[in-house]
Amino acid sequence: MTRKAQSCELNMTAFRNNTLADAIDKVIRNELASTSYGVRRSLGARHRKLNQLYTALFGEKDMTIFDYYHLDSVLKACSGAEILCVFRLVVYLLEERIIEDDKLSRLLSFKHRFLTSGASYADFAYLMTSEIYDQYICDEEIMHSIYAEKIFFSTCADLTLHDSEIMRITEEWCEHIKVDENYTVSVRSAQLPSFHTLAEKLFGTKGIDELKRADLLCTDKHSMIIAFLEFIDAQHRLAEDIRYLCTFKDLFAGSGNTKYQEMCLADNVFQYVALRNSKQNRICKLDIPSNTLLFEDMLDFVSTSPYRCQTFTVFIGNFYESMGEYATTDTTNLSFDTLMASNQYFRGISDAKDYQQYLFAFYNYCYDKYRVNFFEKDGIDIAILSKRGLLHLINDGYEIVKYNPSDDVPTDDRWIVCYKTEYDASTEHSSTNTITMDFSNIENDLFREWVKEYVWRSNKALKSKRTVANILTEALNYVHAIRMKRILSIFCRETAPVDSPLTTSEIAAIREYYLNQETTDVTKHSKIYNFRAFMQFLEDYDITTVPGGVYYHLYHHNEPNNEAKAIPQDELSLLTSVITRNAEESIKNELYAVIYAIALDTSFRVSKIISLQKDCVHETAKRGEYVIVARDKDATIDETQEPITKETKRMIDRAIDITENLRKQAPPHLKKMLFIVPQNGTVPIRTINRNNFCIYLKKCCEQAGISDYTSANLRDTHMTRAKEYQIKNKLSEVELSVLTGHKTPNVDMEHYVDMDISTMMEALHGIIIGNVDIRGKIVKMVPDIIATKENEVSNGCGYCQSECCKNFTYLDCIMCKDFVTMPSRLPFFEEQIRHMDMAIKRAKTPHDKEDYVNIKRLLVAYESALKTIEVKD
Repeated sequence: MTRKAQSCELNMTAFRNNTLADAIDKVIRNELASTSYGVRRSLGARHRKLNQLYTALFGEKDMTIFDYYHLDSVLKACSGAEILCVFRLVVYLLEERIIEDDKLSRLLSFKHRFLTSGASYADFAYLMTSEIYDQYICDEEIMHSIYAEKIFFSTCADLTLHDSEIMRITEEWCEHIKVDENYTVSVRSAQLPSFHTLAEKLFGTKGIDELKRADLLCTDKHSMIIAFLEFIDAQHRLAEDIRYLCTFKDLFAGSGNTKYQEMCLADNVFQYVALRNSKQNRICKLDIPSNTLLFEDMLDFVSTSPYRCQTFTVFIGNFYESMGEYATTDTTNLSFDTLMASNQYFRGISDAKDYQQYLFAFYNYCYDKYRVNFFEKDGIDIAILSKRGLLHLINDGYEIVKYNPSDDVPTDDRWIVCYKTEYDASTEHSSTNTITMDFSNIENDLFREWVKEYVWRSNKALKSKRTVANILTEALNYVHAIRMKRILSIFCRETAPVDSPLTTSEIAAIREYYLNQETTDVTKHSKIYNFRAFMQFLEDYDITTVPGGVYYHLYHHNEPNNEAKAIPQDELSLLTSVITRNAEESIKNELYAVIYAIALDTSFRVSKIISLQKDCVHETAKRGEYVIVARDKDATIDETQEPITKETKRMIDRAIDITENLRKQAPPHLKKMLFIVPQNGTVPIRTINRNNFCIYLKKCCEQAGISDYTSANLRDTHMTRAKEYQIKNKLSEVELSVLTGHKTPNVDMEHYVDMDISTMMEALHGIIIGNVDIRGKIVKMVPDIIATKENEVSNGCGYCQSECCKNFTYLDCIMCKDFVTMPSRLPFFEEQIRHMDMAIKRAKTPHDKEDYVNIKRLLVAYESALKTIEVKD
C-alpha cells in the first residue's frame, strides 16, 4: 500500500471504543462505495473529510452516547454536515442491531429522509417527540404512499401566528389531519399546506376572540375552515354567531356557497335557520326580529313542522312582513287581524294554498303552546283554528258569523258559523264549534231568504239544519226551474211568478219529485217530512202564506220501519272478549271499550254516547245508584237521564282517569268532553267521533271472526236485553219504557227488539234449552174426544191419545209420541217448571240436579213451542 493511500485509512487508535471505530469505518466505506466521484482525488478528499468529521465527533466517545437523550445533545451542537454523519452512523448501528433504543429506532421508519443532505435536527426533534408516531406508522395505506414523509414532517414551525394559544391549537389540528382517516392520503397531502395558509390568514394578526364572521371569507374551502373552527371551539369558546354559523356546515356545499357568503356578511346570522329532511336540505332566513318571543316560536315551529318545500322557505322569510300594519313580535298579541292580513298577503302569491296551510298550522301551534284566545277581542271562538280549510273558505267568499238566534239573519250567503255548544246536536259534537253553510246555490232570492231564516231561527241543532237546508235547496230549485219554464210538471199547468209564495200545485210537485228519486223509502220519507216541517216553520213565524192542503200533500203514506237485528249471545261474547283484550293496548282502545259498554248498558245511540261530557254521571237519591245525563237526539237544550250499572260507572271513571293528562293539554271546548284522544298533526287533542268507533267495531268483528255489526246493532241488542229483563222480572210496559228510553212499547218491538220466543223463555227461566227432542204433538186445539179429564197426563200438561197407558210418570208421557197438548195447557207447564226449580235447589247430588235440569229444559221447550203457536194464531 502506498503512503498516500494509507493516509485515507481511518485512524482506529483515535477512538476509545473499537466497536464504535469499526462501525464508523464501515459507514464511511459504504458511503464512498455508493457515491460516484469524478476523479480519484475527489474520492480521497471525501474520505479524509469523513475521517476528520467522525473522529472529531466520536473519537472521545463510547457506546453509551447512543441513546436519545445523549444523542440529542450532540445533534444540537452539530453543523449540517455533522448532523448527516451522525444520522448515518445511528441508522447503521440500529440496522445492525449494535444498539437498541425505542426512540432512536423511529429513524428507521423514515431513514431515507435522514440519510440525505436534507436531514435536519428539526425533523429529528419532531420525530422523537411526535405523539402521533405510533398511530401514523400503523396506517399501511399512508406508509406505502409517496406522501408518507411529506405528510408526517409537515409542521407549523414556519407559521407566524398571533399568540401561543392559537399556535398550539393549530399544531394540534395539523396533527389531527395527518391521522384523520376520513381524508384520503392525497387529500391530507394537499390539505396541510392549504391549512397552514388558512391559519396565517385567520390568526396571523389577531387572536381567537377577535375573529369576525367576515374573516371567514378568506377561503372558499368551507368544510376546512368550519372543521378548524369547531376544533378551536372545543378548547376556546368562539363567539356565538360563529358557533351558530358552524351548525350549518353540511348545507354549505354546492349551492350553499352563496348562503355561506351571505351569512358571513349578515348583520344578524341568527335569523337563518336550517330546513332538513330526508329528501332536501336548505338554509332560509326569517324576517322576524331576533331575540323576540315570536321569533323563538317560529324557530320552534320550523324545527318541529314537517314542511320543507321552497314555498315554506318563502313563508317563514316573509311572515313578519305579511302582517303589515298589525305586525307584532309578541306571539300572544297575534289576532284575527294579523291572521287575515297574512292571509291576504300570501293570497297574492302563486301556490297560495300552500301558504294557507302553513299559516293555519303556525297559528294552531301558537295556540297549543300558549292557550290564548288570539281572537277574543273579535268575539270569535278560538276553536275555529281547528277547522281545516278555514283560510281557503274565507278566500272563497265565506264570512265568519257568530251564531245567536236572537240577532238578525246575516245578509251574506256563505257562512262559517261559530256557535256555542248548546246549539250543537247532542249526538254530533264538533271539535271546532264551527260549521259551514252555503246558500248561494239557492237560485231564487225569496227562497234563499226563507231557508236562511229557517237555519237561523228554528229550534234544531245546526248540523241537522244544514242537512235539511240541502234537502230544501233541492226542492226549491226544482220549483224555481218550473217557474222559469226550464222544466215542465203535470202538477203545475200554470206557473206562478218567480217571487211569489209556494202554491199547492208546487207542493204536490215537490212531493212527487221526492217520491220519484232513486233512493230508499227511508230517505224519501225523511225529505218529505223535513219539507213539511219547513213549511210549518214558515207559517209559525209568519214568514209567508202557506196554502191550504199543503200538509196533506206532504205526507208519505208508507212511512217505513227500521228492521232491528240484535247480536246473538255467542257472537256478542266473542266480540266482547276482543274489545276487552284490545283495551289493554292503548288509551283510545280503552275508551272504545267504555263506549261499547255504555251502548249495551243504556238506550243511548253511539253518537249520543261520544258526545257525553266528563260530568255526565250523577248519583240518584238512592245511594250507590247512578244515571247518565245527556241531551236528547237533535236537541239543543233538553236533557234525559238513563240509569247505568255500577260497572259502567266504574268504566266511565276509568275513562276520566286515563284522559286526565290529555285534558290538561286540550283547548277549553274539549276539556269537558269525556272521550278525547291524542291526534297527530296540527291538532294535538280531538274527540272520538261516531265514524271512528264504527270503523273500530268492524275491525273487532273481523278479529272475533263474526259478522260485521254496526253501532245500530248494539242499540238493538240493548233493547232486546231490556225486553228479556222485562219478561224475566215481570215488569210493566211503563217500567220497560224506562229501560229502553221509549215512551211507546211498540216502538221497541217494531224497531229494535229482535227476540224469538225461545230466547225469551230462556231469559225468563235462566236455562239454555238446547237440542231437546219434543216427541209429543203440539196443536192449536186438542179434539174434545181426547181433551177429557180421564186422558189428562203429566199433572194436566196435556193428554194421552193412546187407548191404554203403560207408564204413568209425567216424564215418560211428555216424551211419548202419543202425548198431545195445546196453548191452554200453559199454566200447567209453568207450575211444573216451578216444581222443577224447587227440586233443583233441594237436589242432594250432582246427578239428581242434572236430571231435574234436563226435565226443566224439556218443559221450557214445550212452553216455548206452545207460546209460538199462540202468537202465530
